[in-house]
Amino acid sequence: MRAHLAELFDAGNKQAQQEKYDNACELYTECVQNDPGNLEYLQNLMTTLHKKHGSVKKLGVMAQFKELGARTALKKAVYQCDWDKAIQQGISVLLVNPWDVPTLTVMGTACGNIMNQEGTSAVVTYGDCELYYLKCAFDTFPKDKPDAEVSRQLAEALEKRERYVEAIRFRRKFPGTEGESDDPPAGSGVFARIKPRPSGGSASREPEPDMDKQ
Repeated sequence: MRAHLAELFDAGNKQAQQEKYDNACELYTECVQNDPGNLEYLQNLMTTLHKKHGSVKKLGVMAQFKELGARTALKKAVYQCDWDKAIQQGISVLLVNPWDVPTLTVMGTACGNIMNQEGTSAVVTYGDCELYYLKCAFDTFPKDKPDAEVSRQLAEALEKRERYVEAIRFRRKFPGTEGESDDPPAGSGVFARIKPRPSGGSASREPEPDMDKQ
């Protein structure tokens, strides 16, 4: 299965490079559905969906009425704590609106719960995907008007990994926090390890910094 997914992924990259976004998304979707903890698959799918749809404004108001069955199934899966099913249904929703904040945050929650169930071995799979989904939700809002709830979820996800410096950045973006807003140096922390990059490329990772030295 892993070799088959790698072939599909390579084929998706070629389609994305040729700007055949529908074909690329179809191939990437199969990759993510079969390996939902693979950050590289997820990044390429989301990046290509953004290119395909252009912007959230271009989707129009009707986007919220698409994939109603998947939205209902997603809510049911979350209620039942069926996180694997939640991810599958969430992917269907994101295919029609990759800026759907409630779905992005639920996907982050699902990945976080799977990581908790599977233990440390899932930190660099579902753990990284959790952060990526939440960061996508965070980036949906204007930089000068971040969403307080999304910021809180992202901060808590970082704190679970003892990434306190990065977490502070997001805690300061919602009410009830104190202290100066001194951001950590650019290029530090988990989001230095998980960098956005164009479709067809490979995820860029750097060694995690030693938090004791920051």
